[in-house]
Amino acid sequence: MKKIIWIIVCWIPLVCLGQEPLHYWGKTSDFMDRQTEITFQIVKELLAESPPSTTLSNQRKSALMHLDWVFHDTRLDSSKRVGSFLMERLRTVCAELDKPVRKGVKVFKLYNHAFIVKSPTVTLAFDMTRAGQGDKKRMIDDGLMDSLVRRCDVMFVSHIHGDHADAGVADLFIKHKKDVIAPNGVWVNKGAGIRHLRSEEIIEEEIRLTNGKKIAVKVMPGHQDEVPNNVYIVKTPENINIAHTGDQWNKNRDQWIETVKNYTAVDILLVHCWAMPLERIVNGFDPKVVITGHENEIVHSVDHREPYWLNYRRMDKVAKPIVYMTWGEYYQYQR
Repeated sequence: MKKIIWIIVCWIPLVCLGQEPLHYWGKTSDFMDRQTEITFQIVKELLAESPPSTTLSNQRKSALMHLDWVFHDTRLDSSKRVGSFLMERLRTVCAELDKPVRKGVKVFKLYNHAFIVKSPTVTLAFDMTRAGQGDKKRMIDDGLMDSLVRRCDVMFVSHIHGDHADAGVADLFIKHKKDVIAPNGVWVNKGAGIRHLRSEEIIEEEIRLTNGKKIAVKVMPGHQDEVPNNVYIVKTPENINIAHTGDQWNKNRDQWIETVKNYTAVDILLVHCWAMPLERIVNGFDPKVVITGHENEIVHSVDHREPYWLNYRRMDKVAKPIVYMTWGEYYQYQR
């Protein structure tokens, strides 16, 4: 009898340890960790069932709003779950970048307003960072960022702010002998490793990349308040035009926005979701497809983390096909 009692006493705790807790009273940290894990899992399943498209299903809309709830909870800002989710999503980008693109382009969304655009011949990067700002903790480790950089041919940097310009990422591009294009005044200490393009007039350049391919680039003289902000329009060798707005924000000074469509046929507009008014920018570029960026930037205050639910309202008056994506997803564009 004593032996049986001893077995029961030892066995019951072991069984309980292997079971999911049904109560988390007094264990707030464990509760938030588990809730975040479960939310990310259902989000991944929903997004896989409803991939990026110009038709926004309720399923995708709901999945992205679930992410709003996680990323606007400041208790989770330093959560390992959030960093692991981002790293996992970006590892899939590396795997997809290794696959050839036969037609059109694939547009990959990274963190914040960073994108990678892959055509059959070139791979363009915009505003890539390690997901941090200043001295704050970065969520993307150097090893993963190095893997992404090695798969790109050139990076375009819009302006000097740390959520768009990461000196460590620029160093990786220079290390791998890849081109970096930036406004004047950004990383002047890096010498010939950075090609500076900036004017208060529109610049048109043909750039020969290190892989020998040529791309045509227009640099529009944008601003974020008084900070120079290059707005790039890049034409791939396959004649697909991609525009990236950076943090364009000076409606009174940059009247050229309203006339872009008169001299450039833009295929894809990568626009920051908080631009105001969005309709003015979209109408000025007149793109075939709009892809939003800059949602859920965790280092911002909660009111400026830009949720998807607010995105949907802002884009109500935009009469163009719109694609909403989160970290690590891609959209296949064919003209």
